[in-house]
Amino acid sequence: MVLETGVYFYYPEMQELVASLIKILGKALHKEGMKLVITLFLHRSVEDPVPDAEVYGGVAPFVDYFNVMVYDFIQQDLHAPLSWAVNMLNKFEADTAVPAGKLIVGVPFYGYTFTERDPQPMMGTDFVRLLGRKETPIFKWNPGQEEHTLARREYIGKSLETRLVVYPTLYVFPNSNSR
Repeated sequence: MVLETGVYFYYPEMQELVASLIKILGKALHKEGMKLVITLFLHRSVEDPVPDAEVYGGVAPFVDYFNVMVYDFIQQDLHAPLSWAVNMLNKFEADTAVPAGKLIVGVPFYGYTFTERDPQPMMGTDFVRLLGRKETPIFKWNPGQEEHTLARREYIGKSLETRLVVYPTLYVFPNSNSR
């Protein structure tokens, strides 16, 4: 069972209740031979301590895996840079005493397309359609974001606007042969 609880750990009044729920649920699922996965969000700064590290450490014996989400990184709908994700996973493990073997990274397999007015998720089929157009899109690697982006001009209604497309590619994985 996958349980998305990450946001509740940021509210002190909810922590004890959520931790109790996780412990009860974990025991019940394990008794039935099932697993419990908790999805969580991490802070954006490696310098900041992991909030409520003791809470995560306290529920770790009842949780089989922690799925750490590294997408939807900033307000501009960009995915988290891989280097940030690695640093945060190392920090989470050190601060919480949750074993590395229980950490799973949630990798995005969708992108975003947006103008200043209308951010929208972009699924794989839409991305393939974009690649199949007559004009060949040119993606540029943005080293700061560690992500490919494509900017193109198009008519939205009656005005010509710039649309940005952000979509994960194999280039974000350092050992891939796609460079």
